[in-house]
Amino acid sequence: MEISPFTRIILGLSLDNMPGRNIVKRYIGGGFYHVYNRGVDKRAIFMDDKDYKKFMKFLAESLKKTNVTLLCFVLMPNHFHLLIKQRESRDLEKMMRSLLTRYVLYFNHRHDRSGRLFQGTYRARLIEDNTDLICTSAYIHNNPRKDNPRIILSEYPHSSYMSYVEAIKGYDFVDTTILNSALTGEAYINFVDRMLPNEVDLG
Repeated sequence: MEISPFTRIILGLSLDNMPGRNIVKRYIGGGFYHVYNRGVDKRAIFMDDKDYKKFMKFLAESLKKTNVTLLCFVLMPNHFHLLIKQRESRDLEKMMRSLLTRYVLYFNHRHDRSGRLFQGTYRARLIEDNTDLICTSAYIHNNPRKDNPRIILSEYPHSSYMSYVEAIKGYDFVDTTILNSALTGEAYINFVDRMLPNEVDLG
């Protein structure tokens, strides 16, 4: 049986000695997933603001074509994280195939390159329970300040954080209702802040 990251911390087990984590995916109808990938050789997958916006455009369009709900996301220069819920067992697979195929074609054409952009197939970790769900959302939203804790999350534009802080500035393709049923407004902001020093590597 797969051990969740939070159980591993309690048991004192390392998360670093897990080669190929989440490559083999467990597709479950109605399941929640932490989905992520990074550039091959850790190269940048977003070169400028236009690239970020194009990825988000493709993401929104891929969501509309499938029975997938996006709870939160963050895009970083060389990787991305998504937290999603799928309805049928292969909806996630269809959405990610559409999203990544379109983005790689766009990126390679625009930047006059060829070949792979991402480090293999995307990873997808099945969320274990409600605690895992809310903690993973905090992990995703905290990504911009992993290397620089002084970064103000509300000023980082390539994230769904503002959808939870101030909906009017958020993204309409992000569904906040599920996480807001647990924490809203200041309570969620405080939770994300508290999680930063206690987080483990979920990706």
